Amino acid sequence: MGDWLVESLRLTLFPTPVPFESANWWPQLMGAPPQRTESAGSGAETKQMSDTGSKRTALAIVPMRVDWSVETAELEPGVMPTGIPDIGPFEAALQEFRDLAHRWFELPQCPAAKRLAIGGVFFHPEDNVEAAYRRLEDYTPIAIGPPPVSDFLYRINRPRGYVGIAGLGVNRLSQWSAAKFGQLRLQLQFGERGVVGDQAFVGNPTYYSRLLVDFNTVPDFRGEIPRQQLRPLFDQMLAWVTETATNGDVP
Repeated sequence: MGDWLVESLRLTLFPTPVPFESANWWPQLMGAPPQRTESAGSGAETKQMSDTGSKRTALAIVPMRVDWSVETAELEPGVMPTGIPDIGPFEAALQEFRDLAHRWFELPQCPAAKRLAIGGVFFHPEDNVEAAYRRLEDYTPIAIGPPPVSDFLYRINRPRGYVGIAGLGVNRLSQWSAAKFGQLRLQLQFGERGVVGDQAFVGNPTYYSRLLVDFNTVPDFRGEIPRQQLRPLFDQMLAWVTETATNGDVP
């Protein structure tokens, strides 16, 4: 698990249909105003964001949905990454994300929820494409077989119940694949028959096993997730994310 790198993390809350005040969330949690604010829909939709080093933290609020996300910041012009940009190793990135969520849940203005969701994208560096596929065999029940193999995608939902709230189920969607990252050189030729293009990798690409997770409470739950249950529910879902990155696809 310690070798997984994190590309992005997201916490989504669908609030109950009761008005809530969100104007002070960002300064209370981040300790400073956002570096950038965008709005649409006559102010009904807002997005606040700030960059810290290679990470971008964002808060997006639209009617009936709140998203906190941490992802890689935009690169400076002319800067070429040597690998897939990340926000840090698995455990450190999840701990920082957990701390942000806990501080938000403790605010009196944090609303109760109809649904809660966690999303994330993780990469595991590999020596070559064959190693990436061998890793995926360890994490999934699929026997991929010897090379040559390409375009592998395994996607499954493993729902579980949450004991803290009667009748509340959680979808545990995981998606497994192999990824290749590198720089492409594109050559275009203009002739009588139009534009002809050719592309090739520059240098040696790098390879990764890739895990995407989307864990969310089931949409047909008719009850309410009280504010005091947000933190334990979030922690349970985050523990399931860690379990998936450690043990792979398990019931």
